Amino acid sequence: GRVLERMDTDTSCGGEYRDKNIIQRFPIFARQLTAFKAVAVCAGGAGKVRLISIFDGKTEYQLGKPMEGLGSNGFFVYAYPSQAVQAEVPLESALRSAKRVILRCLVSGSGWRQGPTLAFPFLTPIAVLDNLAI
Repeated sequence: GRVLERMDTDTSCGGEYRDKNIIQRFPIFARQLTAFKAVAVCAGGAGKVRLISIFDGKTEYQLGKPMEGLGSNGFFVYAYPSQAVQAEVPLESALRSAKRVILRCLVSGSGWRQGPTLAFPFLTPIAVLDNLAI
């Protein structure tokens, strides 16, 4: 989607927005927050399972391994497992049709919220919610 552009013409009412159909993006900060992320499940060597980014098909998530996101978006996560399950996946995603699981993660840093989507620059996967395989 498009990024919301704010027009600061009337600050007493919070300003105006160019498109009322766009969901607003709000800055947020967390020292440590539990969040949920859908990832693809791929076969690894020696019968191991790899947890890979659905979007880029390259980023690998390992339980307990802290990660730092690149770019301005960081990692997309959700406050509830059900939101992660229902999250829309972009058409251009590398592993769009792969089997998925939900990770419980700890996220932190300066990020943003847009609708149910949260984005944070730091993420540590801490558990796989295997009962939510999708």
